Amino acid sequence: MSKTKSRTVSFIGDSDDIPSDGQTDAPQPLFTKESFENSVLKCNKNKKSKRQHSMSCTLTSGFIPNSFDDIDVRSKDDSHKQISINRLPFGKNSRKSRMGMKEHKKGGGGKGIWNKNDVELGDLEMDKKDPCYESDNDSVSFEVTTPVLTEDEFDELFTNWIKEYFENAQANEVLENLSEVNLVPELSSRIPYLCIIQALQRKPAQCELTSRLLCELIGTTITDDDMAKGFDLIIKEMSELTIDCPEAPEIVGKFFARAVADDLLAPRYVQSYKTSVENDYQLRALAKAENLLTLNQAYARLDTVWGSQGGKRPTKMLISKIRFLLAEYLDSDDEIEAERCLRELEAPHFHHELVFQAMLMVIEKSTEFVCNKMIKLLESLCKSVIITIDQFEQGVTRIYEQMPDIQLDVPAAYILLERFIILATKSGTFFPQHLASKMPRNTRPRFLSEGDSFVQKRIINYY
Repeated sequence: MSKTKSRTVSFIGDSDDIPSDGQTDAPQPLFTKESFENSVLKCNKNKKSKRQHSMSCTLTSGFIPNSFDDIDVRSKDDSHKQISINRLPFGKNSRKSRMGMKEHKKGGGGKGIWNKNDVELGDLEMDKKDPCYESDNDSVSFEVTTPVLTEDEFDELFTNWIKEYFENAQANEVLENLSEVNLVPELSSRIPYLCIIQALQRKPAQCELTSRLLCELIGTTITDDDMAKGFDLIIKEMSELTIDCPEAPEIVGKFFARAVADDLLAPRYVQSYKTSVENDYQLRALAKAENLLTLNQAYARLDTVWGSQGGKRPTKMLISKIRFLLAEYLDSDDEIEAERCLRELEAPHFHHELVFQAMLMVIEKSTEFVCNKMIKLLESLCKSVIITIDQFEQGVTRIYEQMPDIQLDVPAAYILLERFIILATKSGTFFPQHLASKMPRNTRPRFLSEGDSFVQKRIINYY
């Protein structure tokens, strides 16, 4: 066999493989320029299919240079040459692990799919003005604010509270509701005005409740100046109030006098308006207040300026007022006034007493004039449903039950009662027939035995 000379290619640093005698044949380089360029072109063709970066492609040493200039051929002497490759750093888009291990994907990324959480956003700084901004380090303080109502909104709201107060008479509820409203001086001065406006067309019982409510409001919710301004508004609108309520000047005058008696207004308040009145309605209201304040023991009387409620009055007081009402009616013959006085008593449960007292007065007076007047009054009250059917029947039944005692004072009581019932049934339909048929009869035949047959014939001929 022929001996062949070995060729050695070594890199820089491999000096142990070089013979010491230095007489070996000169080694040929492993690559020529033409073979190197062919290798690079061949690698570039495979690079697109393998989707690898040029810096991560390897041929023999794990690295492929981009050009022939990256190869440094060195030799210590003429007999041996060495090849040195200057390695470049990995590119930023290299898919190979720099730690020498294959890195597996952990999800996220890619075209058309979401990345992992917080990969793209990173650490974002929230704007403090952002509604979703929250920070545990910032000190947050909250302030409770109550919006100021407009005049129309407050009037509507407070009017509903006053109507509810007239039903339950609970002043504490009104105070609690007002405490939740942002009251400005312009709204506070409208409270007395709205209270009196709502009480004008109502009964004296509601007027009394209004006066009590004003006493509760002063000092806690409104001031003395607010109270005075509220009454000023009433005086300025007196002409318009009289259109809806003709009795407004008299009612407002009572409110003025009651306010002075309750120390809501200064005593000189009424006097200060005498020289500044603009019309007769204002003058009437101030004159009514001045007259009430100048009476003897005026402040004591003003406590009952609205009267006492019918349900709280004793029975004897109601009976005396009803008898006085009937007596005044006989003198004036004014049915409207009698009806108004009966309404002011505010005792609809006690209207049967008026029927009883009217029939009793017919028997006691024993005159045709009184009989006709009482029939006319009862017919008017029954048609207007001021006296109900139940109350009328209860009053008539009481007369029937009391006839034996009444006869002791008026011997002809049965005859006079019969005359009243006959005329009542003929004049109208307010006296039921079934109630007339229950009229009691005198069982004792006293006219023939006691010589009163002439009186009986005269009464019968009268009809």
